[in-house]
Amino acid sequence: MDWTDLAAFMAAREPEYHRAVRGVAPADIAACEEGCSIALPRVYVGFLGAMGADCGELRPFGPTQDCDFYELVEDLPARYYPGDRYFKVSREVDTSRITRLDTFLDLAGSDGDDAPMVQFEDGGEFVPEAVTAFRFTLGEQLARNLFRSFELDRRAHRIVVRSATGSPERAGRHVQEVLELMAKMGFEPVLPVLPRVVCLGRAGASALVEVHAASGAVGIHMGAEDVRALGAAGEQVLARFPGARR
Repeated sequence: MDWTDLAAFMAAREPEYHRAVRGVAPADIAACEEGCSIALPRVYVGFLGAMGADCGELRPFGPTQDCDFYELVEDLPARYYPGDRYFKVSREVDTSRITRLDTFLDLAGSDGDDAPMVQFEDGGEFVPEAVTAFRFTLGEQLARNLFRSFELDRRAHRIVVRSATGSPERAGRHVQEVLELMAKMGFEPVLPVLPRVVCLGRAGASALVEVHAASGAVGIHMGAEDVRALGAAGEQVLARFPGARR
C-alpha cells in the first residue's frame, strides 16, 4: 500500500477535507526516527506528512483513539515498553474505559512499506503476553477507514454479509471467489487490493471485503443508493456461498 493511492482517493471524494487537514513537517518525522533509532514504514510517513498533525473529524484507529503525532512524541522515549520495536500511532482518550489500549506499529514485522499493528496498555511493567494483534496492518486499516468514511458509509442503504471459511488458511481462496463474483456484478477495485482488505466500487454502489485474521471469516460490506439493487447483490452473494449469513 502506498500513501499516494489513499491521498488521491481522499482528494477525489472530499477535496475540501483533503485541503483542510494538516501534516507533520518532514524534518520532525526524520528527527523522531533518528532519536528513536527506528525506521517508520513508508505508508505511515506518508500519512503523517499529509494529516498526522490534524485529521479533522477522521479517526483512523477508532472513534476514541487520538493519533496526533506531536502529542504522541511528547511521551518519547518510551518508558514502559520496548521503544525500538513498538511505535505508538494512537492512544485511547476515553477515560471511562477500565482498560485503555493504545495502538502501536510492530516494527519487527515491518517490510519498509507497511507494518502489523498491536495493542496494549501503556504504563507500568511491560507484559509481552498482554500484547494483542490488531486485525489489520497499518495500510489495511487506513484503506478500510478512508473507504468507509468517504464512500461506503455515505451510501443511502447498506448491508453486511458474513461468510465463514473454517480457517484462516482457506480465507485467501475464499476472498478470490468473492472477488470473482463481485466482478461479475460490475464491481472493480478502487484502491490497491490488499491481503485482508479490498475496496470495490461500481456506479451507485460500493463494497468492502474484509478478512478476520483470527477466524478466517470474510465480511462483505455493501452500500448503494438503490435499495433494490443492493438487495439483489446481497442475494447473489448468499446464493453463491450457502454458508453466508446477513
